[in-house]
Amino acid sequence: MSISAARIAITGSRGYLGSTLARHFRDSGHEVCGWHRGAGTGSRYELGGDPRSLDWSGVGAVVHCAYDFRVRGWEEIQRINVAGSLALMRETLSRGARFVFISSMSSYDGCRSLYGKAKLVVEKEALQAGGAAIRPGLIFGDPPGGLFATLTRAARMSPLLPMIGLGAFPQYLAHDGDLSRLLLAVATGEIDLPPRALSAAHPKPILFRDLVRAIARNQGRGVAFVPIPWRLIHAAMTIAEMSGLRLSFRADSLVGLVFANPAPDFALPAGYSFRPFPGAPAK
Repeated sequence: MSISAARIAITGSRGYLGSTLARHFRDSGHEVCGWHRGAGTGSRYELGGDPRSLDWSGVGAVVHCAYDFRVRGWEEIQRINVAGSLALMRETLSRGARFVFISSMSSYDGCRSLYGKAKLVVEKEALQAGGAAIRPGLIFGDPPGGLFATLTRAARMSPLLPMIGLGAFPQYLAHDGDLSRLLLAVATGEIDLPPRALSAAHPKPILFRDLVRAIARNQGRGVAFVPIPWRLIHAAMTIAEMSGLRLSFRADSLVGLVFANPAPDFALPAGYSFRPFPGAPAK
């Protein structure tokens, strides 16, 4: 069975990245099956479930985007997100299909966030077993989604915004079209990646505060910031989560933002690159 002619399965296909990849893959002429919570028989996928119950007919590659953010403690994260991802990986490879794991730039040796640590465990085992691991940067596109959509709304609402400390946290941006093109090439076997996790973003960083300024400037607005110590923000978010509130940006995500990967690997395959974010500082 030719990988290029096979179906590509995407977990978390109703999420921002999963739905973006599904649209791009279909526009490129590939058959996509979306595996997600709430789907019907054969397509319903939930981390921690039995991957053998999925409809594997014609599947030549699985792009694993799903992550369950409802769980927070490390033991539960290991049981649901880590063990669930590894079970899917083993089932995928046992069927002779490609396994493409969507990791995170929050994931690296020595990372502090639980999200990054969970991704790191899975990516190491996936690479050792013959899968691929990609660490996307902060994804932007039109329309925006995820954290980028949150920043866009905030910049539109007020000219005075709270800022995490001095906002001097480097961000690496990935356009959704560039990321989709790279992942499609990996999923179809058009390119083979080296046996290490690859960072997928424009290699020039932009500080978080400068990114928010650029987002506002692209909307014809200016912004000023009120610095707030990140530990104070983290404490408030932790209390809110312990009280049962579901935050769009979590305390653990803040840890990943503050303690970013100090040395991401941007050794992209020949012919693949990421465009800079429009309005980013030239310096």
